[in-house]
Amino acid sequence: MGRTMKSEMSSTDIAAVVIEMQRLIGSRVDKIYQHTSNEIRIRLEPPGRRDDLLIEYGRRIHLTQYPRISPKVAPPFPMLLRKHLTGGRITKIIQHDFDRIVEIHVKRGEDVRILVIELFSTGNLILMDGERKIIMPMRGLAVKDREIVRGEVYALPPPLASPLDINTGRLSEILKSSDRDLVRTLAGRMNMGGQYAEEVCALAGVDKNLSAAELSADEIKLVHDAIFDVFMPVKCMEFKPHIVMAEGVSVDVLPFELAQYEGHDKQYFDSFNSAVDEYFTQQVVASVEVSAKTDLASERLAPLERMIAQQREAIEAFKEEDVECVAIAERMYENYTRIEEIFNAIKDARGKKYSWDEIKTKLNRAREGGLESAQSIVEIDESVGEITLKFDELEFSMDIFSTIPQNAKKYYERAKTVREKVKGAEAALERTEKRLESERKKVESGILDDGFIPQRSVRRRSKWYDRFRWFYTSDGLLVVGGSDASSNEELVKSHLEQNDLFLHSDVHGAPAVILKNGGKEVSESAINEAAVFAVSYSRVWSGGAFGGDCYWVHPDQVSKTPESGEYLAKGAFVIRGHRNYIRNVALGIVLGVSINEETLLLAGPESAVRSRLKYGAALEPGNMKSNDAAAEIHGHFLEVCAREDRRVIREVASHSSILHMLPPESSNIKEWMP
Repeated sequence: MGRTMKSEMSSTDIAAVVIEMQRLIGSRVDKIYQHTSNEIRIRLEPPGRRDDLLIEYGRRIHLTQYPRISPKVAPPFPMLLRKHLTGGRITKIIQHDFDRIVEIHVKRGEDVRILVIELFSTGNLILMDGERKIIMPMRGLAVKDREIVRGEVYALPPPLASPLDINTGRLSEILKSSDRDLVRTLAGRMNMGGQYAEEVCALAGVDKNLSAAELSADEIKLVHDAIFDVFMPVKCMEFKPHIVMAEGVSVDVLPFELAQYEGHDKQYFDSFNSAVDEYFTQQVVASVEVSAKTDLASERLAPLERMIAQQREAIEAFKEEDVECVAIAERMYENYTRIEEIFNAIKDARGKKYSWDEIKTKLNRAREGGLESAQSIVEIDESVGEITLKFDELEFSMDIFSTIPQNAKKYYERAKTVREKVKGAEAALERTEKRLESERKKVESGILDDGFIPQRSVRRRSKWYDRFRWFYTSDGLLVVGGSDASSNEELVKSHLEQNDLFLHSDVHGAPAVILKNGGKEVSESAINEAAVFAVSYSRVWSGGAFGGDCYWVHPDQVSKTPESGEYLAKGAFVIRGHRNYIRNVALGIVLGVSINEETLLLAGPESAVRSRLKYGAALEPGNMKSNDAAAEIHGHFLEVCAREDRRVIREVASHSSILHMLPPESSNIKEWMP
């Protein structure tokens, strides 16, 4: 189709999102954050839950389950919003005239504040009072038709026709007064945008390239009927939210299906807010990762690359010095006689009490006179006792007061020292190259700091059974188990009810386990899953066996009253009557993270838990100590999880949380999931 990926929300998208947001009416504004220059997040507290409303002016508005990490220091604009909105309750969320403008009305005491979100390309975020006077815009703006400045009354952009209530007469006026083709007139004059304008033209069967002003009455009627049909889901609030895929890539997000995407793969969602959130979060993650990789390359790779270049230059310089030192020593022996003549002449002159200036003068005269040995002398530095000679373009210094072999030896020894430096420099270069390769792999594989990557929210509703071990059976029944004598005691005394079942592994110190039937018939599979749970968290696991026995009884068979003359320890119970045994129950626990409406750490039998997990580990009795197993599981989850799930792993599946959920003493990790 050639369509580019959607990068901002259309009026239709905004209409669908605002319709779903009506449930936020009555929500209290908790906190407000600013993450980028044009993006804020409002933390809301509706009754019994918590929501994050993400607003990026000029682009999008939706609820998000992927809030970015809150900045430590808030910029001025969110501080102003906190001052005016925190503690207030939302009274109204409206879309203005099917335009890309949303208003959120908040009442705090007697004060009314209106937050205007403009989602068109030159948009803005504006806080107003109840009289619609601008308290502060996120950015000051002066455009052709209006001025957005503090203290002025907010002026809405000029209104356009809405496809939701257009009649044939008004449509005819719009088309007849246009100097453009049909599709562009519908897109620009009716707030529907190019995508929906094309859908209308296709459904109407009218050529989109026809001049709008030249359409016949019959063609205008066809176009009107197509507008009615295309936008019916918005008027009826009947949405089918989805992301459109092309070759495995998300290219669009829509509140209802369009014919132009027939044949494309689609990912469906329970709400359009969720679909928009997922779609734009994917874009943000991708863009931040590209930026982060670039920044990281600059921060980590570039210095290493510079170091490698410097080390290679140093190695080449050392090697050149080595060759030169050997060549100098050899040149000394090749010109032994001439150098000896020079040295003897200097020594003889010094013996006759000539000054160095006189010696230099005599040497200059000798050079001018063509004396061959004198031609090789470049310079004499009496301050350090050195003479600089030159033979066949090779220039070098010698100690006047040392012999020629002694001078040559110094150069051979220097060459040897330089060779050792080469070895050390080459070893250092190898280490630096390995560091560079390691850092480059991290950059390429996306192992980066989280930075501003949006992170999935940790969502959890408190339950009475949170302080126990628990899971839901594959048919939806709650199973709760104690973890020590105190929790066993509390569980049975406070939560064992008439229709429940009590399960216990037939070993000392095993947990008390309750299968809550919830008014349902208890299936055999539910009892078996509860039995796996009961045995796996008993000492049978730590004993190294791979199976054990378990029994279940009814609540009226469980008593804290001992037989006469006997004593019951804390967490122990008397079981009277027939016990229903389940023999040779196979041990096995699956532990992992569930990410659905809630973000949970779950542990239980594989048949009950596995399908609910996004990241998991299957455990069996083994020899890995619990502390080590918890560390390995936590580390693995962090390594394999999506970047936007890292906060969930750190908070929900922390080392200590996993440790609490492990069977006693030691385990083996049999399999990673998925």
